Amino acid sequence: MTAWDPHPQLATRRIGADRIGPGAAPGIGPGAVDEYLALQAAAIERLVGCGVEASAAALHMRAEARRLVLDSGLDPAEAHLAIEPIMATAQTAIGEVQDELRRVVLHSLRLGRNRLGLA
Repeated sequence: MTAWDPHPQLATRRIGADRIGPGAAPGIGPGAVDEYLALQAAAIERLVGCGVEASAAALHMRAEARRLVLDSGLDPAEAHLAIEPIMATAQTAIGEVQDELRRVVLHSLRLGRNRLGLA
């Protein structure tokens, strides 16, 4: 597993001058499309990474709950009744955080598109 860079580097490739000029969209400077594509790729990569991490955390949480039940000697049915509401609440919270992350990423991409003159 690789560590996530919280500050991804944007692409440095520039669009050729022949693509900028008459007929080009107003406000689009050299490299704007490349920069936006790099921003979009970094955002999507982070969304996917967070989804994988959230799924792994949910699996780990369930496995740890099972281990605790076995170690405690409690009746599995009784333990399930006690643990399941907590697990459901935690998974709901994880889902809400993922949804909020998606909204923030979409908003950031819209802002980036506008800032770069691609809107």
